[in-house]
Amino acid sequence: MEHDKGTLEASARDVAYEVQMLIHVADAFPGGQRIIESVEDRNVFLESFLVHARVVDEFLRSTPNRDDITAEHYLPSWTGGSILTDVERLAIDKQVAHLTAARRDKIKFPVMAVARRLAVEFLDFCTQLYARDGGTWAWFLDAQVAAEDWLPSSVPESTTGTSIDEVYLSGS
Repeated sequence: MEHDKGTLEASARDVAYEVQMLIHVADAFPGGQRIIESVEDRNVFLESFLVHARVVDEFLRSTPNRDDITAEHYLPSWTGGSILTDVERLAIDKQVAHLTAARRDKIKFPVMAVARRLAVEFLDFCTQLYARDGGTWAWFLDAQVAAEDWLPSSVPESTTGTSIDEVYLSGS
């Protein structure tokens, strides 16, 4: 579906918000800038993180669904795919996006690893857009700067290849 320039500019602000919120809530987990004091607060931050991760992932996918706005609308040559793994996407569906019996099975989310992968892919999109474009890249500048500033301070993955920041959603 084609979108007019006004819609794309307004949607770019929405994308910037999603990227900035993804980074903001990721900072509440191991290695981040905030301390979470209760299980309830951890759940709030984790659920928020998962929603924003899903939205950013959907934006970076190369195939838009219905009237979704994706990176391809700004950069027709974009060939990005899903950054979330099938397991991560299913976990978000089962744990947050839908009320399912599987919600009772607590799944670990590698928060910082997912945030890093999404931030790196978003920066790749920004770099490609800047190289091709005469102005729409500026619509994403605030989010690009936020991602560039945050990435060096994010906690690296462990040397064993597993994330050191896996977090369970707790509750009922």
